Amino acid sequence: MLKKKTPLILHQVSNFASGLGNSILMITIPWLILQETRSPAFAGLVAAISAIPGLIISPIGGWLVDHVGRRALAYAQIYFHRLQFSPFQLWL
Repeated sequence: MLKKKTPLILHQVSNFASGLGNSILMITIPWLILQETRSPAFAGLVAAISAIPGLIISPIGGWLVDHVGRRALAYAQIYFHRLQFSPFQLWL
C-alpha cells in the first residue's frame, strides 16, 4: 500500500519545499534591499512589485487549467522550464 502512495508523498514533499523556498525568497529579497539601501520605502516597493506577477498569473492559470486541462498545462510548463534552463545546460 505504501508503494502506491510513494509518488504522491514525494510530490507533496516537493510541493511543500517549493512553497517554503518561495516564501523565504519573498522575505529575503526585500530584507536584502533594506540592508543595502537603508530605505524602507524602497524595500516595500520591491516587495509589492515582486507580488504582482503572482496576482496576474493566478487567474490566467486558473482559466487555462479549466479550458486546456491539467495534464496539457503540466507538460507545457515542463517544456518551457526546460527551454528556460537549456542555455545553462549547454554552458556546463
